[in-house]
Formats: sequence, C-alpha cells, structure tokens
Amino acid sequence: MQKVADIQFPMPTPTDSGVFDVVEKGRKSGCPFCQVRFRTPPNVGERVLFLSDHHIGKTATVVPSPPNFPIPDEFLVQMDGAPVGHSMRVSLDRELVSSEIDITVPDWMPPIPSRDAEEADRGIIHFCGTSSWGGKPKPDWQAFMSLTRFVWQKRLPICRRELAAMLMAHGVPREHTATLARFFDYGRRLLIAVAGRKPVKKKRKRTWTYPE
Repeated sequence: MQKVADIQFPMPTPTDSGVFDVVEKGRKSGCPFCQVRFRTPPNVGERVLFLSDHHIGKTATVVPSPPNFPIPDEFLVQMDGAPVGHSMRVSLDRELVSSEIDITVPDWMPPIPSRDAEEADRGIIHFCGTSSWGGKPKPDWQAFMSLTRFVWQKRLPICRRELAAMLMAHGVPREHTATLARFFDYGRRLLIAVAGRKPVKKKRKRTWTYPE
C-alpha cells in the first residue's frame, strides 16, 4: 500500500482569497463554525465553548487580560477544571470559540464527530474561496481533490448527497453540485485503487457530545 500524505487545512483568515464571502454564506446557512469565524474577542466573564483542534468541546470563562496584553484578537480564559489562577491564552487566528454553549447542528451537516466536521469545513471554505461560478465555472480541482483525500483518510461516512449539501451551504450553486459529487465519488474510488481501501467509520452521529 502506498503512503498518501495527510491533509491538513489551515485555519481560514479574512484575507484569504474569496473566503470572507464564503464564510458569510455558511453563517447564513447555520454552519456552527462559520458562525464564529472572524469574531471579535468575547467579554470578560463570558462563557465560551471551543470548536476547533485539541480543545474542541471544552468550556472556559474569559478572565481579565493585563493592560499591556500584546496581540490583538487574543485573550485569556480559565479552563473549566483547571487550577484557579491558571489562565490560558487564546488566539482567534488559531482557534474557534463560541459564546453559545449549546450548539445547533444544521440538517445539512453530515452526522460526523465535531472535530472532523470542523476540519472538513476548513476544506470546504478553501475550495469555495478559490473557485468561481459566475459565467464559465472555474472550480479549483486541486483544492477539491484535497477535500476528497481528507474524507477518505479520515474514513468519514460522507455520501455524495451530503457533500453536495455542504457545498451549497457555502455558496456553490445547486446546478454545479451534482457534477462535483460525481467527481468526489470518482476521486475516492481512485484513491482506494491506488492506496488501498480503508474501512469507512460506521458510527454516524447527528448530535455532538463531549468528549467524543
């Protein structure tokens, strides 16, 4: 079996090409991750829920920062369960935090673990931001193949219909999603033929519970 490099999508930033509009469309579609991307720092005393990376699902309380705190969009939190006085620095450039502790998962989002869902959302945003659909469609096929490889490597039980729904929620016109879904199926089959078949995760979940 040939080794295929792991796919890791960077955290989107407002300066990335086309990303701001994609995130805004995701926000309007109820994407829980787009709801908190590019947010302003929460207020002192506010309760927050982490929605990305190794802290995902953990809760904390925002605590006062020193007056000379050096970096914008960073703040301090007291993690639940941590010793009193042990604060942690949080950067909104690297982590997602929500002021809503109870997250509503939209019907269009595949029933997969929250960490996988957030990483897939990054890949969707990157693809949508680097593609264009006005006039002659210009999908970014390299970004799309990276997304396909991510789903395959994570063994995620995402079907073509669910992928199409995720794309539409982030701004891809409905008339283009069927073609993309077919290429998704083809790309995954090609990866299986080249690098071997990995079992698809059987556990599908509509609600998120922590820890997962």
